[in-house]
Amino acid sequence: MNSAILKQKEYLKTLAGDIRRLKYLIKERHASERPDSLKHPYTIQEEMYRKSREYRHRHIAACILRGTAREAIERPAECNLPSESLIQQFIDEYTAQRAEAAA
Repeated sequence: MNSAILKQKEYLKTLAGDIRRLKYLIKERHASERPDSLKHPYTIQEEMYRKSREYRHRHIAACILRGTAREAIERPAECNLPSESLIQQFIDEYTAQRAEAAA
């Protein structure tokens, strides 16, 4: 398998692990009734939001490059459409990585 594809998959796995860890921290913080434990609550939630957003768009870009139909990847609500410019940015990044690995 292409090394660029393996790097993409590994990065997506890392992001997914980070998201799971952050969700756990948020639940732990809510259960522990100590507002000063860990980080400020919005810092954790903001970090989780950023990583989730990045994961979503990278995943869509990777699926499009593999030839998966857009409708099969996700069916977002009208108020939750993905950012096409961000998807295109990741497609360009992945294409450059694959070209670099092929050279």
